[in-house]
Amino acid sequence: MTKKRGPAGVESRLRKRSKRLFPFALVGLWLSFPQAAPARELTFEERVKGQEAIERVYWAHRIWPRENPGAKPPLAAVLSDQAIRARAQDSLVK
Repeated sequence: MTKKRGPAGVESRLRKRSKRLFPFALVGLWLSFPQAAPARELTFEERVKGQEAIERVYWAHRIWPRENPGAKPPLAAVLSDQAIRARAQDSLVK
């Protein structure tokens, strides 16, 4: 019995070859991604700056009620630096 030489035989050989090479392609792709950098410890001041940035985003996205006739106050008027530092400290405890 002779092997098929037509298009069906070519497709069969290509499928077999691709099945054998697929795992190697996956490993190559996985190895090409950069590895994550090791995490470093943040200083307390860096944590306070980060907490302040988070609070600014929260405040910017807070919807001010229509029933309140006044304008939305700045974040500094609502949340003191001490409160932000306390929240940063609290995140270290949890």
